[in-house]
Amino acid sequence: MFYTTVSLFTLNLIDAVLTIFWIRKGATSEANFLMAFLLEKSDILFFLVKLSVGILAMAVFLKWKELRIARYGAITVLVIYSFVLLLHFMVGALFIMKD
Repeated sequence: MFYTTVSLFTLNLIDAVLTIFWIRKGATSEANFLMAFLLEKSDILFFLVKLSVGILAMAVFLKWKELRIARYGAITVLVIYSFVLLLHFMVGALFIMKD
């Protein structure tokens, strides 16, 4: 469970960096209204809130790691986040090919 949650946090970190990068390049926009609001205010504020949510999720999954629902939940979120990262790479490829 530890490696699953660390992987989840790592994907969260990569997602935050790529989100800021692609939005500042004009390649995409933030779909989450709250996070879009934070991005309008400050990249650092967005980044800190995004990582705080990741740390909180990691703590919750680790605290209740003996529960089956926590293990399945962490794996499910990890799979979903993997698809989010795939979308980031697709956005990047399309953005680069556009130029």
